Amino acid sequence: MDEKVEKLLKKYKESDKNIIRASIVDELSRINHISSVKALLEMLKDEDILVRAHVVSAITNIGKIAIPLLIKELYNPDKFVRRNVVRILGGIKTTDSVEPLLRLLLFDEKEREVNLEIITALGKIGDERAVLPLLEMLKVDDWEIQWNTINALGRISSPTAVEALLCFLNNKNEDLVWAALMAIEEIKGKSDKPVIDKIEDLKKELLSKDELLEIYVDDNESKPEITVTLKGNLFARNVRQFEENIIPLIQNNKNIVLNFKDCNFIDSFALGSLIRIKKQLDRNNLKIKIVSCPVEIKNIFISAGLIHLFDVS
Repeated sequence: MDEKVEKLLKKYKESDKNIIRASIVDELSRINHISSVKALLEMLKDEDILVRAHVVSAITNIGKIAIPLLIKELYNPDKFVRRNVVRILGGIKTTDSVEPLLRLLLFDEKEREVNLEIITALGKIGDERAVLPLLEMLKVDDWEIQWNTINALGRISSPTAVEALLCFLNNKNEDLVWAALMAIEEIKGKSDKPVIDKIEDLKKELLSKDELLEIYVDDNESKPEITVTLKGNLFARNVRQFEENIIPLIQNNKNIVLNFKDCNFIDSFALGSLIRIKKQLDRNNLKIKIVSCPVEIKNIFISAGLIHLFDVS
């Protein structure tokens, strides 16, 4: 460790005054070296909120050289450290942290407060890889998570999110409706005229689409898997019906095969639903397979970067 950093760290540990410790944090931020980042990460456990705030600001200002160490700290056993690490990554706004943050959000993080911070950070970073996982978070029955997610989607401003945001215009919570409207306007404000026209067309399309999805379940006791055949389009307005039919099947402790032969269209909400189901199957050491998948739908999995997560044929 750098000699100057060692001296500052020693003084930090000896001081019982938060103002002194905060000033040491500020001095470490000016060194702008990996050794100062290591020292600052130790200080994220400081008992004083002022000092911790200075640490967050200091590492954020140091920037990209801190990213590898920050990513390792995403799995720190202390949830408050994890939350502040995520906050720092959101402040640095580098795309290198997107995949680790998504992995944490979708599979590993159990603490609500940390997930809220991850959603906010993804919005600040603004990478489109976060859009589909964030659409999945819109389904969580938690007002604040939905609120943060809508705002994050507005910041990223991907037209992919418009359909899901439009569905929130019928929500009973007026605050979420307002947030969705603002997010849609933010997306339109960063889009060219063809995209804006497409958004308006999508509003009309959503109002006219048939919501009915036919689901046929074949649970033959002699087979190691349950086959579910879908007939119709799988999209935002019937995805709840889909999940209500699929999730109870997991208790049968069998792999699930989805037959998409007669399914012609899926949207981002459907992809989010499939991720949700896969997570539950993974927890039970079970698998999901998609068969007879039309080329158009397979291309949706590819363009969304999800083809590697599912066995699609």
